[in-house]
Amino acid sequence: MSSSVRSSRFCDATRIAENLSFILPITDSSFSMYSSGSSPPYCSVAIVWIRTETAPSTYVLSRGCVNRTLNLKWRRSLLKKLRGIENLKLKAARGDPLAPAQQAKLTAEADVLAGCTKAGVPPADVAAVRAAAAAATLRPPSAPPTPAKVRDGVDVELGSAKRSATDDEDDRSGKRRREDRPRDPHNFFTTISEAGTADGVLEVLGTMPGGIANCSAASLAHALHVLARKSPPRKTDRLLEALRACSIHAGGLALRGLSKLYWAVVKINQAASEHGSIRPATLDVLRAAGEAAVVAMPTFDARGVVTVLHAHATVDLRLTGGLGVAALDRLEVVAPELSGQDVANCWWALAKLKLGRDGGYVTPLRIQTAAQATKLKPQELSMTLWALATLGTPTEPALLEVLAEATAVALPRCAPQGVANTVWAWAKIGGAPADLVDAMGAAVRNTVPDFTEQGLSASLWSCAKLGCPKKLVLDVLEARGVGVVATMNPLELTNLVWALAAVGVTRKEVLRAVGERAAALGDTTDWQLIGHLQHLDRATAGKLAKVGPDAAARPGGSEVSFRKFLRKRGRATVSAASAECAATRATALDSALSTVQPWATPDFCSSHGNNHVLLANIDSAMVEAALTAKSLEWTMWSRTSTRGGDGRDAQLGRPWPTRCPDVGECIARLSHFRAATDMMLGAIAAQLVEGGGLWLVGTAAEGIHAARQPLQRLFAHVATVPDTQDSGLVVLRATGFFPPHKPSTLDAWCTKTTVQLCDESVPWVTYPGLFANGELDVMTSALLSALPLAPAKASVLDVCCGSGTIAAALLLRNPTITVQLLDNDSVACKAAKKNVKGADKVHLASGLTELHSKLSTGESGALFDWIVSNPPVHDGLDSDFAVLDELVRLGPECLAPGGSLFFVTQTYIPVESLSTKHVKLDAVWTDGRFTVWCHVKAK
Repeated sequence: MSSSVRSSRFCDATRIAENLSFILPITDSSFSMYSSGSSPPYCSVAIVWIRTETAPSTYVLSRGCVNRTLNLKWRRSLLKKLRGIENLKLKAARGDPLAPAQQAKLTAEADVLAGCTKAGVPPADVAAVRAAAAAATLRPPSAPPTPAKVRDGVDVELGSAKRSATDDEDDRSGKRRREDRPRDPHNFFTTISEAGTADGVLEVLGTMPGGIANCSAASLAHALHVLARKSPPRKTDRLLEALRACSIHAGGLALRGLSKLYWAVVKINQAASEHGSIRPATLDVLRAAGEAAVVAMPTFDARGVVTVLHAHATVDLRLTGGLGVAALDRLEVVAPELSGQDVANCWWALAKLKLGRDGGYVTPLRIQTAAQATKLKPQELSMTLWALATLGTPTEPALLEVLAEATAVALPRCAPQGVANTVWAWAKIGGAPADLVDAMGAAVRNTVPDFTEQGLSASLWSCAKLGCPKKLVLDVLEARGVGVVATMNPLELTNLVWALAAVGVTRKEVLRAVGERAAALGDTTDWQLIGHLQHLDRATAGKLAKVGPDAAARPGGSEVSFRKFLRKRGRATVSAASAECAATRATALDSALSTVQPWATPDFCSSHGNNHVLLANIDSAMVEAALTAKSLEWTMWSRTSTRGGDGRDAQLGRPWPTRCPDVGECIARLSHFRAATDMMLGAIAAQLVEGGGLWLVGTAAEGIHAARQPLQRLFAHVATVPDTQDSGLVVLRATGFFPPHKPSTLDAWCTKTTVQLCDESVPWVTYPGLFANGELDVMTSALLSALPLAPAKASVLDVCCGSGTIAAALLLRNPTITVQLLDNDSVACKAAKKNVKGADKVHLASGLTELHSKLSTGESGALFDWIVSNPPVHDGLDSDFAVLDELVRLGPECLAPGGSLFFVTQTYIPVESLSTKHVKLDAVWTDGRFTVWCHVKAK
């Protein structure tokens, strides 16, 4: 076997060797689109499908991905044409009539062979195609078919009337129209298909022996497939009966039946908005079909895989019970077969299901996206761009170039919503060439009358984000009429407000309309809208508040009234977001683990005799109580410090778990960053005994499915635990741990690099999972550029220090100052100690509360002259303002008289709502994206 063919977790080497017919010659230059070093090893494979008459074969090529050049694709296309010609010769030899178009293809054989020579197709490949056709020609005729098994008047083996091999071949190639196929008037499928209405379909089902409940799975799937194409039935009781029967019999379906069933059930679900009992029944069918799909997934083609993903995304039903893993693994294999429509639907489904950030399927899917980009219809292209922007995954320049070319061609033919989605996607992705930006601006201008409020606000936001001129934004808004603002919802108004602030619109009638709509929305406004309104008020030098909703009724008082409304509402929404984040994370974890109950499974701590459990990133009283009740010993480890509460003590983080010799099981919560998860798994592997097990909990958006691959390198078996969908979390169970040859240590994860601080290249130490990879990020750069020179001999505290970039930069600017650093991540503190060697002290704490308490009692020395921070406002993917709120509340009390508090946030954060009459916050710098805030304590 060629060295370019290898075994992988989705491709069996033995099967490849058995089915191998030929391999296209691939050189290293074929892989320039994505260099092997730029893609992680778990997704750096390219998949090429080559089908012969005998069997389809999968070839997994060496590391790298296919070049954008069409050389390889051209060769494959020519071989495919040659195979088609050979098949036509076979038909002609059998005496089957050929259509004129097929006869024309036969005469083109010489041209195809010449093309093969020009493209450099090896003669052995041409010979292999012809040999496969010759083998089919020499194959003896099949024996007469035996009588088929019939149930409900339907052939249960084929699911339809008997058909010849030629019929099947013609169906696959689309050469015969449906009406030309032989039809049996007594066939059940024919009778169903000829029913005029959805009620007629159900009537036919009701006449079957035993009624609807005893119909076969194939019959039900076909009936629902026909029914879904018609108007909703009036008799919903029979539809419910059919759906319930499908839930019972779905396990008997194969690929074709499952695909039809998925499509039909989704259509029925969408059409059943007024029937409350229909939708739950459709979800039950999808869950039952999912169990069958897990078993049949290795046989699914590209369209079948996409149908499954698209169905679950459409009805917002999570992929559970191993279906998600099976579908994504299969997608990795069949991605090169995706058509343009499949590519668009696949990306859309991955975005709706919050997948697509990691996994081996991402790279093959991007390759196929580049190959199909110019063939995508306008709607398909806008869907693809929308999904890529929604997922937020890095997009390679080569793929962006292809998508930009396709966008320029498709944009004039896009529907209004397609224009809005396309422009929004490019604004999110970035990298659009200038001529494409101009074209998108013109498309928005031309489509204004047909935009919905959502499309209008998204397009205005996008134009401002893309750098379109102020005049375009105003022209678009005025062409639609300022009155449209009064009908916008909070999200639409948020987009509009951001656009107005970005381009500097100060027109009174526009600002008045915005203020009146914000006041009318009242308690439905969220923190993002409040933050944007406060930013617009600052950007217009207070004009928004001055022309506020009650300016006419309360001259001179509207400014104070409107800003008071914004501060009050902002405070309420910020507090609610933080409380929801904390409650949701804890509740979801407890819900998932109480459903699965790892400690109650037979193999928990039983296969190796070690009853010590490591809890990694698990801070749950419920879990601890359950382990104690089972007389199991446990140790809790987390690299981050916890705040405590609800009767639980605060816990300091540890960079690495303390070695315990008999850890037989581990229950772990996925880290927010992929790199931190890899490091956590390395730490767990250093603790587990051979044969031990792991329960890993996380969400799809956090990358739980991508964690399967590193787990498969450490454990003999990795599986998804079903029945945890209600919590929103996915649980992976890994058993049969085999220790690595060299156990991991904390020092092994240390990376030495350099960062640019104050125009100097500074040696730097980082660890996985640190913010911005432990280096200088754009927000910290913004803060440093806005800070004045620190006073001589000033004492400075860097809160949320990370690896110490702010403190190190301040020391470079003024070596006379003294600095202390604080973070809740023990790994960050370890890095900061190495990077900021001149630091007086590095505090490991869950927040500022502990240090504030020590300062108040005089236990921790003098107050600070400066406090600087780039505080986080997210806990993973959820908004959490607890750290920022604590900084604003307690930071001023940690300052010496005349001291200053500086911090940076995104501009849309409602920081003004966190200020009080004792803590006045001023925006001292902004670039529209970020704002630097300052509070000066009175002397």
